[in-house]
Amino acid sequence: NEIDHYYDNDINAGGPIKKDKIWFFGTYRRQFNAIAQPNFTFDSTFDTLLWNAVGKATYQVNQKNKLIGYYQWGQKEQPNRLPFATYTYASPAQTLAQLSGSWVHKAEWNGTVSDKLYVEARYGDFGYYFPLSTNSTDNFFWHDTGRLVSEGAHQKQQLDRDRKQYTGAATSFLDTSKGSHTFKFGGELLKEQSWEGF
Repeated sequence: NEIDHYYDNDINAGGPIKKDKIWFFGTYRRQFNAIAQPNFTFDSTFDTLLWNAVGKATYQVNQKNKLIGYYQWGQKEQPNRLPFATYTYASPAQTLAQLSGSWVHKAEWNGTVSDKLYVEARYGDFGYYFPLSTNSTDNFFWHDTGRLVSEGAHQKQQLDRDRKQYTGAATSFLDTSKGSHTFKFGGELLKEQSWEGF
């Protein structure tokens, strides 16, 4: 396969807003490629568009408390996705369209409660939606497994997932005549949901 054209845009920004108080970072990336697809007997390339945005900020509230926030979004678009990699497609109507997004974000607090106790708490989330839509208005599809040809509107489908995470931990320092000791304890809760339809 040959890559007909490709470009990648990258924009970054970051730095301190107020000295020793707030730090931030942000980036945006965009990538597109078009590849000659021998499975297509119609005049088109196999196109993929990806873009991704990320932001992170850290805020030192005071000497004992820090807040952190992070967010990332990714998007993928393929207007002519192949239902079967080995089949031949005479029209875009026989392909699927993918327009899916995914995300990761978190909020975090770190605190020094005393010179003997350090605490951290975090909430995070990861998820995506993944739909495959038809490019045809037909209400049927059939496959010729001998000639490896597919016709009609392929089956629509979608898979969505979301996973939430709650984390807490504490570190305690104890000095005794027997020496210095560190104790760490915490817990984590994961809650995941998914939905799939055809």
